[in-house]
Amino acid sequence: MGIHLARKVGLLTGIITGRKSEAVRRRAEELFMDEIHQKALDKLPVYERILKKRSLQDREICYVGDDWVDIPILRRVGLAVAPADADPDTSRFAHHQTRRPGGRGAIREVIEIILRAQGKWQPLLDRYTK
Repeated sequence: MGIHLARKVGLLTGIITGRKSEAVRRRAEELFMDEIHQKALDKLPVYERILKKRSLQDREICYVGDDWVDIPILRRVGLAVAPADADPDTSRFAHHQTRRPGGRGAIREVIEIILRAQGKWQPLLDRYTK
C-alpha cells in the first residue's frame, strides 16, 4: 500500500539491491516502480546514474538502507532511513530509524512520514474514509 500511495501523489520509487531475484523484479514491476537495479554490490554508481537520469539532487532523495553497502548513499541523501532491524553501524548514519523492520512495513512507515510532512497524507486518507 505504501508504494501505491507514493505513486498516487507522484513520488518516484525504486530499488537498488545487491541480490538478483526474479521475485524482486516481478514485484517491483507489479508496483510500477520507476527504477529497478539488481546485482548492484556497489550501489553508489547506480545511485549517481539515477540522479543524473532523473535530474535529481541528493537533498530530494529519501533512501532506506540496512547494511554497510548503503552507507555511502545514506550519507548523501536528504532523508536517510534505516529499518528497525538494520545493522547498528549502518543505522547511525540514518536521520530516522523505523519502528518496523524491513519487509514488515518499514517502507510504508517511511512513505507515511513523507506524505504527512508534505501535507498529502490527510487528503489521501479522506479518499478512503469519506
